[in-house]
Amino acid sequence: MDKETVRWEAEKNMYSGIVTGIVGREMRVLEAEDGELGYTKAGNTVYVARKHPLFQMIDEKEAATLRYGVCVHEALHQVFTNFSYMQRSISTLSRTKLLKTELDIRMYCIFVNLVEDPAIENMASRVIGGTPLAALGYTIRKIYELSGDFQKGCRYPIEEVINALIQFGDLGILKGNFSFQSARGIFLKIARPFYDAINEMDPKKRIDAVFPIYAECARLWAGYSEKKKEEMESQIAQTMEKRGKSGADREASGTGSRGTCNDSTPTQNRRTETMKRLEAEQGQGQSNHERPVTDVSAKSKNNGDNHPDDSAVQTGQSSAAHADNNGQTPEQDSIWNQEIPEMPELLEKDRENILEGIRSYMHEPETNATDKKRYYRDFDQFEELNNKSEYRHIQAINRYASEPSPKHVQRYDKILHTMQGGIAGTVSELREIFLSDRVRKIHCESGRADMNRFASGRLSSKMFQKRRAQGHKADMCVTVIGDHSGSMAGEKLTRELYTVVALAEIFAELDIPFYFFSFHVEGRKPIQTHYIRWDNTETERHRLVSFKADGCNFDSYSIRYAAKLLEERPERHKLLFVLSDGLPSFYDSVEMGIRENTTAVMEARLADIDVIGFGIGTTKKETFHRMYGEEYYVEVKNPANMFEQIVGRLTTVVDGWD
Repeated sequence: MDKETVRWEAEKNMYSGIVTGIVGREMRVLEAEDGELGYTKAGNTVYVARKHPLFQMIDEKEAATLRYGVCVHEALHQVFTNFSYMQRSISTLSRTKLLKTELDIRMYCIFVNLVEDPAIENMASRVIGGTPLAALGYTIRKIYELSGDFQKGCRYPIEEVINALIQFGDLGILKGNFSFQSARGIFLKIARPFYDAINEMDPKKRIDAVFPIYAECARLWAGYSEKKKEEMESQIAQTMEKRGKSGADREASGTGSRGTCNDSTPTQNRRTETMKRLEAEQGQGQSNHERPVTDVSAKSKNNGDNHPDDSAVQTGQSSAAHADNNGQTPEQDSIWNQEIPEMPELLEKDRENILEGIRSYMHEPETNATDKKRYYRDFDQFEELNNKSEYRHIQAINRYASEPSPKHVQRYDKILHTMQGGIAGTVSELREIFLSDRVRKIHCESGRADMNRFASGRLSSKMFQKRRAQGHKADMCVTVIGDHSGSMAGEKLTRELYTVVALAEIFAELDIPFYFFSFHVEGRKPIQTHYIRWDNTETERHRLVSFKADGCNFDSYSIRYAAKLLEERPERHKLLFVLSDGLPSFYDSVEMGIRENTTAVMEARLADIDVIGFGIGTTKKETFHRMYGEEYYVEVKNPANMFEQIVGRLTTVVDGWD
């Protein structure tokens, strides 16, 4: 296998892990065919192009990032699009003769996808963040830039309408100007229903909203011969390919889900502003036949089989010139020639995360071969856990993190330097709590009389006091487990790394036993990667720098495993922190995952283990409350604040121990 093929296989494997983490069930990524940039079909498969005309315009680093964004986009379809309802819609519309031909069905599917694409991107931040979200944004912007004005290369009015809808949905701005009178008129008429559809939260209602939009647009080719319809469809396929779009696959399957549209994003704000200006233009009462439009020589390309409204007006004037001639202000006309706004570029660290992920997968077969020899070496197996009925069908793998290289040590030192202030402050705070615990007076039923209590007149059986000879709050051990599923990639994982480095240093300084392992799923195998195992040596801490996110999450098994580790410890106080950014996804249903997680947490607490859950960048607060209890759950809205919130809860818990 040549190096390029090895790299491509590694890239697909990485994408498979990312998509699996987003969707919440095992997914795979394969190479797309037929010139498509990306699509999703029946089953648990996402397709992405290895080569595509768009990639010829950018370097390989950008191409890898763009492919990453395409995979994220298709994963969002699996989460938010109700494909089965779409199939039922097609069947109903066909049965009632509203869709009469296969061409009608294919065109209808295109319009479903035109609505679904921006709709699912509206809701992306509900399930992803960090590098996946950044890559998605980069992909949308880059494709927009590479595709040019919306009328570019169009031979048919419907092409211009479709391309304008793509632009409107992608970035909320329109770059270009209509060359067909009929296209402008139809676009103005469907802009509002299209805007409302992509902001609809219910996936079924979104699909229900598509047919009126499609039916209005179908007027544009109603008078065409069959031959011209075929030519039109072929041309549409070519122009959509150039814009990185495809028609929705009528054979795709999935459940979809309701979500909350993110109506405060810059893109949505731009859509709203453009929508206001479109409605202002339409409200002036100008018909599409009354307003001249910019020249494109489309009329000369017609083959004589024309629709009555199929002509392009050849004025020889710029949009600004004919705008003045028709009472339109330059500001109004700018609707059709909006400048692309300045937007944040994809951070270099995000690009490097993507490339580093690919590189790591290129070496994975060799690494795994070595690791398999030591998967179970020196690890506790907890037969009673493995024999639980819900775990009998799986074989969890426990493995060491990779040994640190000089580069790892160097990076660790840099991280440690940035966290020194927080580490020192936390160490001092905990030492103060421990010191106070050793000298604190306690009240009891015998001993030295507390004169203050007697003088207060307070009636109590505990009127005496004595000093505790030995404090107990320092008699503790701590385990932290981290969700390393694909959705944690990017900023979340980076912030988790910084936090765990700081915690490991804090407990090393205080000589308190500390354990850390990560958990995710590869294929059908839960993986637990052990970085620090009680001794918390410097070499173990250096291993932390090899953090990697992949697959989905199987929280309940890892919570139970961590609880078993803690139960075997002799310390009086046992503390377990669970760091995760989403619901358990390695289950037959979300509800089953929640139920199993809740039970695992309850069992740990019955074993006198303090379990605290930390939800990183998630909006599913109520569900996490079910699993951990409201007072034992911390919502980490901003990963940058992760360390402060975890340390804050740590000191509160320790200080509250009796």
